[in-house]
Amino acid sequence: MLIVDAYRNLAESSASISKRFHVSDTYAHDVLRSRRMNVTEPYFTSIPPEERNSVKYLISDMYNPYISYVDKYFPNAVPVVDSFHVLQWITRSIDNYMRQLLKKYKQRDRERQEQLTTDPMHPVQLPISDEVYILQKYRWLILSNQSIIRYHSDLRMDQHFHVLMNTYDYEDWLFRIDSSLKDFRQLIGEI
Repeated sequence: MLIVDAYRNLAESSASISKRFHVSDTYAHDVLRSRRMNVTEPYFTSIPPEERNSVKYLISDMYNPYISYVDKYFPNAVPVVDSFHVLQWITRSIDNYMRQLLKKYKQRDRERQEQLTTDPMHPVQLPISDEVYILQKYRWLILSNQSIIRYHSDLRMDQHFHVLMNTYDYEDWLFRIDSSLKDFRQLIGEI
């Protein structure tokens, strides 16, 4: 509880607290040994009510019990999910959406292959479709923040399309596959 008490002094930084108690910065932040209610409940109830009532924001990850702590222990606070976890959740959701698109196009290609196959002993082999190729190889263009993408405008021969292409061309292909991808990309760029 010494580390917790040290955090009450707003002039102290995490670095100075961790140095004083000979622990890492991470350890100083994670002063409780577990997220379980049987550990967190006694900790929060040990904080005087007047101190808890003066808390304005409770910042946490997306762990539901932490978000519910606002109502239970900090009635005047607003729950805030940290930006890292918000971005992670949004990126994961967009990636799942793109994986579903990929799955849909792979299924379409399998059905097409089955229709063209007349002899089960000699199935027709179709080349990878444009949509599957682009979604497999270039979905990172949507999932990455645009500011860190190293765009190349010089044309390079693409082995699938057999034409000269650059990063902008691949991006355009993704947007043609599903117009929502342009909105998703913009969303990631704004976070």
